[in-house]
Amino acid sequence: MKKALLLFIALLFIVSILEAQRGNKKTRVSGGNKIIGKVIDSSDSKPIEYSNLVLLMAEDSTQITGTITNDIGEFLIDGIRPNEYLLKISFIGYESEFIENIKFTGKLNVLDLGIITLTPIAYELDGATVIANKSPVEYHIDKKVINVSGQNTSISGSAVEVLENVPSVEVDIEGNVSLRGSGSFTLLIDGRPTILDPNDALQQIPASTIENIEIVTNPSAKFDPEGVSGIINIIMKKRGEYVGVSGIVNVNVGLDEKYSGDVLASYKTNGYSFYLGGDYRNHKYPGTGEERRITFNDGFDSYLNSTNTNSRFRKGYNFSGGADLIFDQKNALGLSFRYGDRSGTRNSNVNFHEFTIPFTTEEEYKNISEGERGGDRFSSSINYKLKFDQDKHEISADISYQKRNGEEYTLNEYYDEDGLLTSGRKNTEDGPSERIRAKLDYSLPLGELSYLEAGIQSEIGQSEDDSKSFIIDENNNYLFQDEFSYLVNYDRNIHSIYSIFNSKIKKFGYQLGLRTEYTDRLIKLSGIGEKSTIKRWDYFPTIHTSYSLNELVQFMASYTKRIRRPRGYYLEPFLTWEDQNNVRRGDPDIEPEYINSFEVAYQTHIDEVILSIETYYRERKNKIERIRSLYDTDVTLTTVANVGKDQTLGTEFMVDADLFKIWNLTLLGNLSQYKLEGNYNGNDFSRDNFNWSLRLNSTFNISENTKLQFNGRYSGPSVSAQAEYEGYFSADLSVKQNLWQKKLALTLQIRDIFQTSKREGTTFGQGFESYTLWERKSPVVMLNISLNLNNFKQKRDRSTQNGREDLDEEF
Repeated sequence: MKKALLLFIALLFIVSILEAQRGNKKTRVSGGNKIIGKVIDSSDSKPIEYSNLVLLMAEDSTQITGTITNDIGEFLIDGIRPNEYLLKISFIGYESEFIENIKFTGKLNVLDLGIITLTPIAYELDGATVIANKSPVEYHIDKKVINVSGQNTSISGSAVEVLENVPSVEVDIEGNVSLRGSGSFTLLIDGRPTILDPNDALQQIPASTIENIEIVTNPSAKFDPEGVSGIINIIMKKRGEYVGVSGIVNVNVGLDEKYSGDVLASYKTNGYSFYLGGDYRNHKYPGTGEERRITFNDGFDSYLNSTNTNSRFRKGYNFSGGADLIFDQKNALGLSFRYGDRSGTRNSNVNFHEFTIPFTTEEEYKNISEGERGGDRFSSSINYKLKFDQDKHEISADISYQKRNGEEYTLNEYYDEDGLLTSGRKNTEDGPSERIRAKLDYSLPLGELSYLEAGIQSEIGQSEDDSKSFIIDENNNYLFQDEFSYLVNYDRNIHSIYSIFNSKIKKFGYQLGLRTEYTDRLIKLSGIGEKSTIKRWDYFPTIHTSYSLNELVQFMASYTKRIRRPRGYYLEPFLTWEDQNNVRRGDPDIEPEYINSFEVAYQTHIDEVILSIETYYRERKNKIERIRSLYDTDVTLTTVANVGKDQTLGTEFMVDADLFKIWNLTLLGNLSQYKLEGNYNGNDFSRDNFNWSLRLNSTFNISENTKLQFNGRYSGPSVSAQAEYEGYFSADLSVKQNLWQKKLALTLQIRDIFQTSKREGTTFGQGFESYTLWERKSPVVMLNISLNLNNFKQKRDRSTQNGREDLDEEF
């Protein structure tokens, strides 16, 4: 912790010195006259955060001072001496505005310029009008906002495909999502946690139904501290911007039995808006794989090699709806609901070759397996906001309810060389889960530049897992195994209270927060009466700061403390057979992880280039690892344990440039050094590794109605406590054509065009070693057809509420 703090201070010091050397050396005079106002987008009236304001002398355009707009587009320039000035307002992708004849005499005055509008840049190209692209990633003081509408290569996929091209996020070939190297993050949908496992939920969200994605790697105290690496918030499309009826329809078809579609209709009038949507998805993903496992025994080594062909199916549908009722300028009510069903299946044929060295036995046999995981779910919410006369003085309340029914089924049957059934095992796991979440937030302004936030939240959750195991007998009938079947009840209640103070001193803004949570957890194992109870208080401080070094440069730094609580199946204290070669067991006494996270971010604009650099350090204690060990000859046991601690020191960067008027290029990179220090049962798991990844997104605006996009990404080698994974490269291509005055759009996508995606790794453990490789069939070819009714237009929201209501905003 001390080393991390010293590193954090050193980074602040170094970047400050560098910017002091290159930045504007004029000092700002305190006191004096003031200019205030607000900058908005002329096309949608949304505030423009970080727009640049430069105050110039009227007589010779000498720069005097400057500032940038805050999270709601407002600005303040003070310390202005009596004279005549010119004010320049600019932001990348917009026409600059100039306000002349600004005069101050000896008397102190405050000049309120009111609303200032900036117009998006448009330019001519061979007789066609081309509108400047919205930046694919927008950086704010506490989050990154990803513009999903610009990602044509993933429009017919799920949220997982969108996240493949998002900074800070990695997605492996099997669709597992990680945020800054960790699969432990909080997934929110419209600002609310989902009751599903994050990866399951992301696979069920069609990309075409997403408005934008927010990445929050160091959330403020207002938000749940659950998850090692932060928050991914999926903002769904809900309504168009135009008064009256609007709608959008998407249809997707592709090779290898892939088809899906969605529809969204909305009605908007003064003070009221309603929306109703639905989607259906059925995608097949064929693939191949192989595994080579060696177990080391006294006097001989046992080899188990296999090759397989498999098919994964992801199927699901959703219905959603809601209403926003704005009664007046102070009172607003939001209602929403969502119902859906999902099913993920996997079928595989595996050919095994088993032998020993020195040679004593040799056997070949086949495994035919099938599995399904799914169930329906329902969620609903109601929220109310009351605004008072003073700006930022408001109170909001939100209540949400979620319920899901989980259904899981696996079947493994083994056949000898002659095709005769020799053994088989079947497992099922069913059970409902429900959760109620209620929160109340209050914001109180304290003077002109400060405000206080406070809130309380309670989350009450219950779930049940009924696990049953069956084994085949000599008559090929499946018999129930009571010794491997269990009924487990989980009760987990978390009560939270938080407070945040926000303020600004000239160019320096800061936010101080503290959240405390009380966890009340009970696990009951029916039949044997075994219980595990936790009653614990935890405290989570947060610090966020920002500093405007000059009119083009923004510098930010933050610290947060977080927690990772064990998943439900990590806590199951019984043995579960997955197949005849693999078993698993949990530990109800496993401790949660505690994470200290530091970040330093630097952003600047150089002509038409946006540059962002983020340096981060993360320290994790009580690290939870899945540990594999030898259970029996040719059988491995997977369990979980607290193995020690790890540290990650990394740097992310983004360069977004309009190289030519028709060509936009975005380069994203992540470089990090990972170190693990730990042991379990006398086995040393200490590891270290240099991780790196690069992504290149290139967009060509061939004409007003034709766009070509190429995305390439490379993920370097990585390690865990027991495994080493190889790096891989993948590339996607898309062509989009607008027709019928942009009411109809056709997008052809080719994913993994070079057929290079794979998951390859080696696992080491006491008494065994295993190599695995999995590759999916590629390239994946899809066609998206999108129809806009009444020019359905999505909301473009650049504003951030600095941790206030940005993730929960409904109206």
